[in-house]
Amino acid sequence: MSNFVLHNVVSVQHDTFDLRINDQGIYISILNATHTPPHLLIIFNGFAYSLSVNGFKTDKKLQELIRLIRAREIKALFVELVPPTNFIEDYSKLINHLIRTCIPLELGEVTCLFPIKEFCKVAYNLDLSKVEFIFDLLPVLERNLLIKESYSMNMDEDLICDGYSLKTYGIAEINDMIEDIQFKQIK
Repeated sequence: MSNFVLHNVVSVQHDTFDLRINDQGIYISILNATHTPPHLLIIFNGFAYSLSVNGFKTDKKLQELIRLIRAREIKALFVELVPPTNFIEDYSKLINHLIRTCIPLELGEVTCLFPIKEFCKVAYNLDLSKVEFIFDLLPVLERNLLIKESYSMNMDEDLICDGYSLKTYGIAEINDMIEDIQFKQIK
């Protein structure tokens, strides 16, 4: 596995973050970006949607997520996508449906990438049959000129020449993370 480098990442400071990441647009958010594996969310028109071990979270306000990132100094990447090429009347409903139809994360079954991958398939009419991880999806989006901008927060030391090399990992690392979280919840 070779690393995927996300180029031209704009490091956004806390006081200008709201000016760059706004309530309009579509973003893939990579939280805890330096961890293996990171956590993924999709943001659409000011609301964040995610799938986790605890189930799904829909319609969380983007500003709440930004406050959390600031308070906990979470290393985060935001990949802004171009507007969808396929017309769908209500993308919010589509994202909600994709996330709600997913079972909570289970070992070897569904990951937090699933609703993002499915959204990209539908919204951009892409063949993503070979995509298993975020570092597989981003190159496909890049090749199809679907990445508009990339931003980082709390990652100044991690960027090299305005780029970030996403660490690769496998399903075993995802399963280990899910097991760790489930174990901590039992305690």
